[in-house]
Amino acid sequence: MRNLELKAAYADFDHARAVVRGMGGRFEHVERQEDVYFHVRSGRLKVRRRVIARPDGETRTAELVGYVRADQSGFRGSEYTVVPVQDADVLEAALRATLGVFKVVRKRREVHLYRNARVHLDEVEGLGKYLEIEIVLSSPEEETAAGGFSAELTRRFEIDPGEMISGSYSDLLDSSSPN
Repeated sequence: MRNLELKAAYADFDHARAVVRGMGGRFEHVERQEDVYFHVRSGRLKVRRRVIARPDGETRTAELVGYVRADQSGFRGSEYTVVPVQDADVLEAALRATLGVFKVVRKRREVHLYRNARVHLDEVEGLGKYLEIEIVLSSPEEETAAGGFSAELTRRFEIDPGEMISGSYSDLLDSSSPN
């Protein structure tokens, strides 16, 4: 699977919500996430636990996510694999024992959808507020349109290039943060 992703420090969630609504996008749900990142030679590997809150109740899921993405600011390509996990505790224990934990990231994520973009309003424990945009690329047409679409979203959300993040939330956490 492939997407283009941008991550930026972004304090004005009300503005972001208004932009999504103004474009004809929609609110999807709120979720709490815990990502346990493991030491790997290349890319990133994490076990993600999610509690998804919708009006009809909560859903708990877990998945193993592996991805490779350049550490650069602005929109960057990401190749990723997501594997649903039935027993996250057992998988995490095996990965902890063999690879070791790099970081643990906890966040509250508000998910909005617009066309083939997922707009995430993230409150990351120990870091603050961020806007993350993922443009899902599942067809040649989406690949072709991605450059213009990413520029449009950057402009509409008024993202300051100085606020763009080049790495992962795990990279931003202070090395003294508890795992």
